[in-house]
Amino acid sequence: SLKTASADENCQAAVPDFTAEVTASDNCDGSLTVTQLPAAGTPAAPGVTVVTLTVADDAGNTASVAADFQVDDTTGPVITIAGANPLNVEVGSVFSAPEATVLDACEGDLGVAPVTGNTVNTASAGAYQVTYAAQDGAGNPSTAVLDVNVVNEVVPPEITLLGDAVVTLDCGAVYAD
Repeated sequence: SLKTASADENCQAAVPDFTAEVTASDNCDGSLTVTQLPAAGTPAAPGVTVVTLTVADDAGNTASVAADFQVDDTTGPVITIAGANPLNVEVGSVFSAPEATVLDACEGDLGVAPVTGNTVNTASAGAYQVTYAAQDGAGNPSTAVLDVNVVNEVVPPEITLLGDAVVTLDCGAVYAD
Protein backbone atom coordinates (compact mmCIF):
# COMPACT_ATOMS: atom_id res chain seq x y z
CA SER A 1 0.00 0.00 0.00
CA LEU A 2 1.21 3.53 -0.77
CA LYS A 3 1.65 5.91 2.11
CA THR A 4 2.46 9.56 1.55
CA ALA A 5 3.85 12.43 3.59
CA SER A 6 4.91 16.01 2.98
CA ALA A 7 8.58 16.92 3.27
CA ASP A 8 9.52 18.96 6.34
CA GLU A 9 11.76 22.04 6.52
CA ASN A 10 14.77 19.75 5.95
CA CYS A 11 13.15 18.30 2.80
CA GLN A 12 12.60 14.91 4.41
CA ALA A 13 9.87 12.83 6.00
CA ALA A 14 10.22 9.92 8.41
CA VAL A 15 9.43 6.47 7.02
CA PRO A 16 6.34 5.22 8.87
CA ASP A 17 6.04 1.86 10.59
CA PHE A 18 4.54 -0.59 8.09
CA THR A 19 4.97 -3.69 10.29
CA ALA A 20 1.57 -3.41 11.97
CA GLU A 21 -0.08 -3.80 8.56
CA VAL A 22 1.57 -7.14 7.81
CA THR A 23 -0.53 -10.25 8.17
CA ALA A 24 1.51 -13.47 8.13
CA SER A 25 1.01 -17.07 9.13
CA ASP A 26 3.14 -20.19 9.28
CA ASN A 27 1.75 -23.74 9.37
CA CYS A 28 4.52 -24.98 11.69
CA ASP A 29 5.68 -21.98 13.69
CA GLY A 30 3.46 -19.56 15.53
CA SER A 31 6.36 -17.26 16.43
CA LEU A 32 6.97 -14.88 13.52
CA THR A 33 9.21 -11.81 13.39
CA VAL A 34 8.40 -8.89 11.08
CA THR A 35 11.10 -6.40 10.12
CA GLN A 36 11.22 -3.50 7.70
CA LEU A 37 13.97 -1.80 5.73
CA PRO A 38 14.42 1.10 5.87
CA ALA A 39 13.38 1.12 9.51
CA ALA A 40 10.53 3.26 10.77
CA GLY A 41 11.76 6.78 11.51
CA THR A 42 14.45 6.74 8.81
CA PRO A 43 14.51 10.07 6.93
CA ALA A 44 13.39 9.79 3.30
CA ALA A 45 13.88 12.40 0.57
CA PRO A 46 11.14 13.45 -1.86
CA GLY A 47 10.12 10.71 -4.24
CA VAL A 48 9.21 7.08 -3.69
CA THR A 49 11.08 4.95 -1.15
CA VAL A 50 10.54 1.21 -1.42
CA VAL A 51 10.08 -0.33 2.04
CA THR A 52 10.79 -4.04 2.25
CA LEU A 53 8.86 -5.98 4.89
CA THR A 54 10.25 -9.38 5.80
CA VAL A 55 8.61 -12.09 7.90
CA ALA A 56 10.84 -14.78 9.43
CA ASP A 57 10.01 -17.91 11.41
CA ASP A 58 12.18 -19.68 14.00
CA ALA A 59 13.56 -22.03 11.31
CA GLY A 60 14.98 -19.10 9.33
CA ASN A 61 12.41 -19.24 6.55
CA THR A 62 11.55 -15.76 5.20
CA ALA A 63 9.03 -14.12 2.97
CA SER A 64 9.16 -10.48 1.83
CA VAL A 65 6.81 -7.94 0.37
CA ALA A 66 7.44 -4.36 -0.77
CA ALA A 67 5.44 -1.26 0.08
CA ASP A 68 5.91 2.26 -1.26
CA PHE A 69 6.36 5.43 0.77
CA GLN A 70 6.10 8.66 -1.17
CA VAL A 71 7.46 11.97 0.09
CA ASP A 72 6.09 15.07 -1.63
CA ASP A 73 7.67 18.53 -1.68
CA THR A 74 4.62 20.68 -0.92
CA THR A 75 6.33 23.79 0.47
CA GLY A 76 7.17 26.80 -1.64
CA PRO A 77 10.56 28.49 -1.50
CA VAL A 78 11.33 31.40 0.84
CA ILE A 79 11.81 34.81 -0.80
CA THR A 80 13.99 37.26 1.15
CA ILE A 81 13.88 40.92 0.11
CA ALA A 82 17.10 42.86 0.76
CA GLY A 83 16.86 45.90 3.02
CA ALA A 84 14.09 47.48 5.00
CA ASN A 85 10.43 46.56 4.62
CA PRO A 86 8.60 48.91 4.56
CA LEU A 87 10.95 51.12 2.56
CA ASN A 88 10.63 54.91 2.51
CA VAL A 89 11.65 56.84 -0.61
CA GLU A 90 11.40 60.53 -1.33
CA VAL A 91 9.01 62.06 -3.84
CA GLY A 92 10.84 62.71 -7.09
CA SER A 93 13.65 60.26 -6.39
CA VAL A 94 14.66 57.40 -8.64
CA PHE A 95 13.39 54.07 -7.31
CA SER A 96 14.85 50.70 -8.16
CA ALA A 97 13.34 47.60 -6.57
CA PRO A 98 15.86 45.87 -4.26
CA GLU A 99 17.02 42.35 -5.05
CA ALA A 100 15.20 39.40 -3.52
CA THR A 101 16.81 35.98 -3.14
CA VAL A 102 15.05 32.62 -3.24
CA LEU A 103 15.93 29.64 -1.04
CA ASP A 104 14.14 26.29 -1.20
CA ALA A 105 14.40 23.58 1.46
CA CYS A 106 14.72 20.84 -1.17
CA GLU A 107 16.58 22.59 -3.96
CA GLY A 108 18.71 25.15 -2.12
CA ASP A 109 19.57 28.50 -3.69
CA LEU A 110 17.22 29.28 -6.58
CA GLY A 111 18.83 32.66 -7.35
CA VAL A 112 17.04 35.98 -7.60
CA ALA A 113 13.26 36.37 -7.54
CA PRO A 114 11.82 38.35 -10.43
CA VAL A 115 9.62 41.37 -9.80
CA THR A 116 6.12 40.47 -10.96
CA GLY A 117 4.40 43.70 -9.96
CA ASN A 118 5.61 47.21 -9.24
CA THR A 119 3.14 50.03 -8.60
CA VAL A 120 5.69 52.52 -7.20
CA ASN A 121 5.21 56.05 -8.57
CA THR A 122 7.79 58.39 -7.06
CA ALA A 123 6.06 61.41 -8.61
CA SER A 124 3.24 61.07 -6.10
CA ALA A 125 3.36 60.55 -2.33
CA GLY A 126 1.58 57.40 -1.19
CA ALA A 127 1.79 53.73 -0.28
CA TYR A 128 2.86 51.33 -3.02
CA GLN A 129 3.92 47.69 -3.38
CA VAL A 130 6.50 45.66 -5.23
CA THR A 131 5.66 41.97 -5.63
CA TYR A 132 8.20 39.20 -6.14
CA ALA A 133 7.35 35.64 -7.16
CA ALA A 134 9.20 32.34 -7.40
CA GLN A 135 8.44 28.67 -7.90
CA ASP A 136 10.47 25.57 -7.04
CA GLY A 137 11.00 22.55 -9.26
CA ALA A 138 8.03 20.78 -7.68
CA GLY A 139 5.77 23.63 -8.80
CA ASN A 140 5.25 25.18 -5.36
CA PRO A 141 4.76 28.95 -5.71
CA SER A 142 5.74 31.73 -3.30
CA THR A 143 5.31 35.49 -3.29
CA ALA A 144 6.75 38.28 -1.19
CA VAL A 145 5.67 41.91 -1.02
CA LEU A 146 7.79 44.99 -0.38
CA ASP A 147 5.78 47.93 0.94
CA VAL A 148 7.12 51.23 -0.38
CA ASN A 149 6.09 54.56 1.11
CA VAL A 150 6.75 57.54 -1.15
CA VAL A 151 7.03 60.51 1.19
CA ASN A 152 7.68 64.21 0.80
CA GLU A 153 10.78 64.15 2.96
CA VAL A 154 12.85 61.14 3.99
CA VAL A 155 15.88 62.97 5.36
CA PRO A 156 15.06 65.87 7.70
CA PRO A 157 16.91 69.14 7.04
CA GLU A 158 20.14 69.77 8.89
CA ILE A 159 20.65 72.93 10.83
CA THR A 160 24.23 74.11 11.21
CA LEU A 161 25.15 76.72 13.78
CA LEU A 162 27.62 79.29 12.54
CA GLY A 163 29.73 80.79 15.26
CA ASP A 164 29.81 80.01 18.95
CA ALA A 165 27.01 78.06 20.59
CA VAL A 166 27.04 80.36 23.63
CA VAL A 167 27.43 84.13 23.34
CA THR A 168 27.80 86.32 26.43
CA LEU A 169 27.08 90.03 26.14
CA ASP A 170 27.57 92.76 28.67
CA CYS A 171 24.49 94.71 29.56
CA GLY A 172 23.95 97.42 26.94
CA ALA A 173 26.35 95.87 24.41
CA VAL A 174 25.27 95.55 20.80
CA TYR A 175 25.10 92.03 19.33
CA ALA A 176 26.41 91.56 15.79
CA ASP A 177 25.71 88.29 13.98
